[in-house]
Amino acid sequence: MELVIYIVIAAVVALGIGVFVGKTLVARANKTKELEIEEKAKLIVKEAEVSAESIKKDKILEAKERFIKLKAEFEEETARKKNQLITNENKLKQKEQHLSR
Repeated sequence: MELVIYIVIAAVVALGIGVFVGKTLVARANKTKELEIEEKAKLIVKEAEVSAESIKKDKILEAKERFIKLKAEFEEETARKKNQLITNENKLKQKEQHLSR
């Protein structure tokens, strides 16, 4: 009878130790997974930041190119209008000279 009690006590102690070791191993595995997930998250954030910076630089470059194009178009239009104005002034001067004679 005593032997049975010792066996039951040993089984309960072994079960307790098993549960403790199991919980410890599961907790360690979860911690490892958590660290891996955190590292992946950090990597994703870093990649997103690099990508965002690249997109930002591209958009700034596009805006600068657009500004240069619009400026050139404006300057061309201004020069064209100036030339037209000079031409009209010259025509007007010629008419005035012709009428003066």
